[in-house]
Amino acid sequence: MPTPRLRTAAILLGLGLVVTPALSGCIPSVDDLVGGLVQEGIQSGLKEATGLDYEVGSLPKDFPADVPLAEGEILGGVGVDTQEGAKGWAVQLATDRSLEQIQAQLEAAGFAALDSGGLVMPGMFMHENDQYMITGLVAEGEADGGKNAVNYTVILKSE
Repeated sequence: MPTPRLRTAAILLGLGLVVTPALSGCIPSVDDLVGGLVQEGIQSGLKEATGLDYEVGSLPKDFPADVPLAEGEILGGVGVDTQEGAKGWAVQLATDRSLEQIQAQLEAAGFAALDSGGLVMPGMFMHENDQYMITGLVAEGEADGGKNAVNYTVILKSE
């Protein structure tokens, strides 16, 4: 049976993979379809019902400042609080930075690369420090203007 930490990581990674394309504009936004009031209601309802803090064009309000992100345009993000007390975030951005530059930035900030046991697909990265575990994916040329789309999933480790 998976440990709660791994189960939470899998849930957050899944949320990141499902929600971040919507944040990037891959599907029409609620704003485009019906207006800001509906989007605001959905965001509020998501937060109350699920613990999701959904932000378009910016980081979730409580995204940790000590987690470095590649320089670029923030497309959106989601923050999650679980009933078990776990905390995590998923962020998508568009950048000119490569996978190697993103990994070097994380390592320079004290995040060690994780051994994936061969489970990492091309463009994927996994790093951690004492406080956070970060997984991510760089999709080369997939953002507007031919920039790289980068998805980060950040999990606060239990204390």
